[in-house]
Amino acid sequence: MMERLLKIRNRDAMYLDTLNQHYEWFYNEMWPAYESWREANLVERQALRKMKRSAYMRQAAGALMMALAIALGAGDVDNTGALQNVLIVGGAAAIGSGINISRQAKIHSAAIKELSESFGSEMKPVVMEFEGEKFELTGSAAEQYQRWRDLLHQIYYTETGFDPVPREEDQPLDETQP
Repeated sequence: MMERLLKIRNRDAMYLDTLNQHYEWFYNEMWPAYESWREANLVERQALRKMKRSAYMRQAAGALMMALAIALGAGDVDNTGALQNVLIVGGAAAIGSGINISRQAKIHSAAIKELSESFGSEMKPVVMEFEGEKFELTGSAAEQYQRWRDLLHQIYYTETGFDPVPREEDQPLDETQP
């Protein structure tokens, strides 16, 4: 009985060693693409945030200018017609400018979405070797990850003889999240 337990324990240790080696290798292969995606994504998100803030400020300033023009018209102040006109035209221009910036911000939103899609689809194929057999992980990052999880299950079964129980974490990744 003790000999059987030692064999199981040794198999488990061998499995963990193999698993750690494969995870380290997979991490090293995927890190450059992921790091590149993170940098580009950060730049786009910062630009988007800046543009949204600018659009909001211009629209708010335009609305304030128009409200001031209306307030001047409602008051009993003489000779404010020219000032009212300037405030209305300036306010409308500021609001229009804010709307145009909001439209330009959509370009950055689309770029962020495209970056996520390209990260998932541009993952280079990864070739893994296990017990003399080569496995190629192809497709998007989510597809490669799912294939990787399948291989780990296969390795676990080979090393231990036990069929792994599926877990919630083994479900496919959402492709919009790298």
